Amino acid sequence: MINSITAIRMQLFSLCNRHEVEVSPDGKQNDTAENQSPNELSMSQPTSVRMYTETEAFLEGVHRQMSVILTDHLLSVLSTVLNRLARYDEGTILSSILTLAKSDNEDGKNYIHYIEANLQILCHNLIDDVYLLSIFERWYVGQLRQVDDWLAHRQESVLTAYQIKYLSAIVRKVFQDFELQGVATHVLDNVAYKNVCHRLQVYFFIICYPIFFSCL
Repeated sequence: MINSITAIRMQLFSLCNRHEVEVSPDGKQNDTAENQSPNELSMSQPTSVRMYTETEAFLEGVHRQMSVILTDHLLSVLSTVLNRLARYDEGTILSSILTLAKSDNEDGKNYIHYIEANLQILCHNLIDDVYLLSIFERWYVGQLRQVDDWLAHRQESVLTAYQIKYLSAIVRKVFQDFELQGVATHVLDNVAYKNVCHRLQVYFFIICYPIFFSCL
């Protein structure tokens, strides 16, 4: 469906350019038409240009809405993962039991595999590179915001060693994978990412050097 919208937009732009050439005065071809962007097309034919503009705006809106739906679906998985991770909160009844049962970072590895698989699926199936990059950016930023919000709700508590290991593995892998997909540095190194890294570093030192922090 997303590729269909992209193809329609490309065909619409091509038809509009062709129309501008065919209706140029004195039967002369408009050599500059094909070099113009959609917003730079000649206004000598107001009806056709208006129809093109309105149709393009509609298709762009559909494209944008589909991007939102897709990224929201991808982000919903992380919401479930973080809800499961909350069971390991310090002081909860299940925390010690679950921590013993999960000696390795099994859940973190599963989510990392989920990210890798869906990045490959998107790369192989979407034909619009610009649109694909916008989805990656939205997905990346959404993940870091979710983790940042999750940590913000635990400002007065200390994470367990399992939670720190879990989140550190996810954040590190997310940054690396989306960097490889071409997401810009200023998007990768956003405020949420900095907050998450700082919080995880603080928790790590609290866990590793408890005697030092108890003396503060």
